[in-house]
Amino acid sequence: MSSVRIVGLMLLVLAATVHGAEVQTLPDGRRITLLQVVEVEPETGARTLVLEYQTELPLADAEALAAEVDAVWAYFRPTVEAAGVDTAAIKAMAPPTGFIRKRSKASQTFVYWRSGNGPWARR
Repeated sequence: MSSVRIVGLMLLVLAATVHGAEVQTLPDGRRITLLQVVEVEPETGARTLVLEYQTELPLADAEALAAEVDAVWAYFRPTVEAAGVDTAAIKAMAPPTGFIRKRSKASQTFVYWRSGNGPWARR
C-alpha cells in the first residue's frame, strides 16, 4: 500500500472520529476531546494539518495550556509527518457555552513547523 494511500486512510479515520467528538488518550496519559482534524492550504500555499480539541484548562493559563498542547503534539506529530506536511496547528477550544445551541468561540492556536527534514519548532 502506498504512503499516500496510508495517509489518506489515517486522515479518513481521524475525520470519522470528529463527528462524535471522540475522547483520546495522549502518550502522557492525559485525555482530550478531539473535535476535528482538517487539512487547509492557506494563501502561502503550504499545506497544513489542523487538530482542534476541547480543553478544560483556562485559555489564560499560558504555561499550563502550552504544556497540554505539547502533549497533544506528541499524539498528532506522527499523523502530520505521515501526511508529508511541514506545518501543523493545534487549536485548543474552550468548552462550549449556551443554552440551546452550545458553541465554543474562545480558542488558542499553536503552530508547529519545520524546514525540510529539520527539527519541529513551535511558534
